[in-house]
Amino acid sequence: MEMKVKEIRNFDEFKRVKPMWDQMLEDSPNDMFFLKHEWLRLWWKHFGRDKELLVLTVWDSNEPIAAAPFYIADERIYGLRCRTVRIIGSDIALRSDFLLLKRPEEALRAIIKHMMKIKNEWDLIRLDDLPADSITIHPIERTLRGTGTIYDIMPGALSPYLLIEGSWEEYWRARGKSLRKEIRLRLNRASKNHYLHRLHYRGGGNVEWLMGKVLEIESKSWKYKSGTSILSNPDETRFFLDLARLADRRGWLHLNMIELDGHPAAYQFNIIYKKTILGLKTSFNLNFGKLSPGKLILYDLIRFAFEEGISEVDFGGQAESYKMRWTDRVREHRNFVIFNVASPFILLYLKPLLRKIGPLRWVKGKFELMARRRKDD
Repeated sequence: MEMKVKEIRNFDEFKRVKPMWDQMLEDSPNDMFFLKHEWLRLWWKHFGRDKELLVLTVWDSNEPIAAAPFYIADERIYGLRCRTVRIIGSDIALRSDFLLLKRPEEALRAIIKHMMKIKNEWDLIRLDDLPADSITIHPIERTLRGTGTIYDIMPGALSPYLLIEGSWEEYWRARGKSLRKEIRLRLNRASKNHYLHRLHYRGGGNVEWLMGKVLEIESKSWKYKSGTSILSNPDETRFFLDLARLADRRGWLHLNMIELDGHPAAYQFNIIYKKTILGLKTSFNLNFGKLSPGKLILYDLIRFAFEEGISEVDFGGQAESYKMRWTDRVREHRNFVIFNVASPFILLYLKPLLRKIGPLRWVKGKFELMARRRKDD
């Protein structure tokens, strides 16, 4: 019997499927925080107003076996409107994925076939930062090849992570001498010249007050000056405030903070899910930059992980050098772009080939000719 795909395009309807979604995720081999119904719902609340919801559920008879939490958004490519399908929350999450419960290859084939049936609604499908070790990767590659779909696959984030093994003392002795010396000097200097207060918040207190300190640090950070702070976007500010409240109620929140002379100097906004620390946001106050509070708070976080029975610290993001001083492991990700052959944006896939056989201006002219109808009135 062929699998059936059902669409959820109404947010109220998506809210109603929470019990089913939660059970599917609990039973799924790719259970991750960024597929939690609460996470998806919260993201949509703050960022979904100019987008179209397109959540797909796959059914085998009367049993739900997979889901794709998609949305459609208007994006600009070469100044033209491009209807892009993405996974909800993938712009903020450390990674994204499909919710797969059973028969992943057949379920993914049903999802891809359904998307091709409604290809008049989209130009590109972007699947960003799927974990390379996810049960999704090989089945979706085989599915795309088997259905003759035009797609591209590119490396995604190389995200450092630390498995918590052995004792803190063993781990710390195994770190390089230069790192141990640097941290020791920074701690001594901070303690000698300032009143140093270190905080690990796990719930049960005044989360609003603590988030006020987080935003104070953000306002005095290099990210604020560069326009990349969570304060730079009011929607993102409200999202993280709401996420802190939600995570505090659910026991997921971990706020790690360092204060110097009573002033917040650095913070880490973490989620603890299934004994894994997920590092979502971090920043430090530039006024204390000479003391390297960002390094001290990372030291504090890892020591906390060893002492509190954490299994893994997921630093997220890319493999920046300051993270790689604390671990030798990285988690690979894959980015997929699926092209609609009926869309003018198929030229994005053909562009490298066309570059070889003709002037780039021919490509540009052809693109503009095919895409003229896509321009806004």
